[in-house]
Formats: sequence, C-alpha cells, structure tokens
Amino acid sequence: MLAVAFAAHHLTIYYLHFKANLQAMLRLTFYLIVACILFSIPVSGQTSPEDSAYLSKAKNNTLRHYFDAIKETAPVFQGREFIPYGPQIKGTPYFLFAEPVSGTLEYNGIEYPNIKFAYDMVSDKVIVSNYTNEYLMIAPGEKIRRFQIGGHNFFRPEPDIRFRGLTDTGFYEILHPGKTMVIARKTKQVQYYPGEDNSYAFRTYISYYVYDNDKFREVSSQKDLLSIYKDRADDVRKYLRGQKLSFKKNTEETLKRSAKFYDEQIK
Repeated sequence: MLAVAFAAHHLTIYYLHFKANLQAMLRLTFYLIVACILFSIPVSGQTSPEDSAYLSKAKNNTLRHYFDAIKETAPVFQGREFIPYGPQIKGTPYFLFAEPVSGTLEYNGIEYPNIKFAYDMVSDKVIVSNYTNEYLMIAPGEKIRRFQIGGHNFFRPEPDIRFRGLTDTGFYEILHPGKTMVIARKTKQVQYYPGEDNSYAFRTYISYYVYDNDKFREVSSQKDLLSIYKDRADDVRKYLRGQKLSFKKNTEETLKRSAKFYDEQIK
C-alpha cells in the first residue's frame, strides 16, 4: 500500500509539472506565432491602412487558431468556480448586463477577444464563462489589466506615481482618455429595504475622478469640476450652459464633454 501511495504521489507531482510546463509552452508558442506574423509584414517607414488591416486580421486569425488548439486549458479559464448571488436579491450584481456577454480582456499579458464574461461590481471581479459555457469562473483580478464590455473600457491602475489620488486598487472605467483624463470607480452593494416585502437589492455607487496637476482629484459637484479648469473656468461654464449640460442631472456626459472641450482649448 505504501508503494502504491508513493507512486500515486509522484504521478500527481509529475502531472502538475507537466500541466504547468504545457501551459508555458503553449503561451510561448502563441507569442512566437504572433512575432512571426509581425515580422512578416514589410516595414516602410509608415504603416499603410492596408498593412494595418492585414495585421489586425492576422492577429485575430492567430488568436482564433490558438484558442481552437488549447480550448479549455487556456489560462483565462483556470480560475475557481463562481457561486451566483441568491435570487431573492433584486437587480443584477454585474455592470450593464444581467448575464455574461462577449467582450475583450487582457489576462496575464494576453488579449482575449470575443470571450464571454461579466464584471461583478460587488466583488470587483471579472466573471468568465468557461470554454463550454456550462458554468462561471472567477478570473484572478491581479492578472487582468484591462477589459472592454458593451463599448465601455475598464482598467486596473498600476501602483505608481501616474495614479496618485486613487485610493481603491480595483477597476476604473475610462470616460475620457485625453490629457484631462476622466475615470469612474463603479461599485455595487447589497442594500436592505425595509417595508412590506423586506426586500434586498443591488445598489450602485459611483465616484468620479479627473486628472489634474499630476494626480487624480475626486469630483462630486460642478464647483469641483470648474476648480480643475480654473484657467478656462468661464469658457467651460459657457460651454456647458450652451450645451444644456448639468453635473447634477447629466454627470457623466458633463464630465466627458467638458474634459474634451478643455483639452481642445489648451492644445
């Protein structure tokens, strides 16, 4: 019996090493294929639109063949299983959609296009549908740098000086990517509502930040916003009035369009 247990133990260790080496080899093969594609494109000072379209098509074809080859062994599918919230809670814990939808995410340095996932705003986790779409898995957040879902772009700030002023380490949505960058931290919590049915529901909380003087400043009113644009405050105020935009009534649209207007003024 000891001999059998000893042999089983060594087989288990061998399998784990084999699995780890296989994933490393697959990832290396993926990078080599992409590198071959990149270096096969002629370089002529400036990339033409035709070359860019060819590169994009080649990249997508490479990724499709890569996923077809490794299937459920892809690193992005190696998280732990996600246990859904109770049906007694009204609403959805996810961002924008009630179910996982196709999007793009960057996991451990590899971009995965057209993969089904959801952003759980309660736990601040990306929930990936497994390869066969039979169940949901939690992708390790520290390995995800960015993702796009429903036309919305999210990123996880790196711990460096460029992101001073941000206290949370979770995902932020990019509302305006210009010089005057505008981002939002969006979360949900389970809220108890006493009454006849004593119900529970998901409630959304949002904090907005604008990049100003080498740091992000939280903006919670139009006064805060205009204080950032102090050198063009009158112009921004006139612009918002002309566009009939109000921070209180149209917060995100006001933030995005005022930032774009300000960036155009300081060119």
